[in-house]
Amino acid sequence: MASSLHMKRSENELKLARIIFTMSEQTRIQTDTFDVKDPETYYSAVISHAYYCIFYAAKAYLLTKG
Repeated sequence: MASSLHMKRSENELKLARIIFTMSEQTRIQTDTFDVKDPETYYSAVISHAYYCIFYAAKAYLLTKG
């Protein structure tokens, strides 16, 4: 049961990483949706969320192996 929770968290982190990556690449999202005057990239956040995706997936795998 705990491993499925960790896999869900892993999937959520990957989804968020993809969303942030897209927002960094398509700056119109920042200007049109969030009224950001000077669009930036958020690649450090993408890397962080991708890391947590891997972390939770590894944790889920290890829990299934005991």
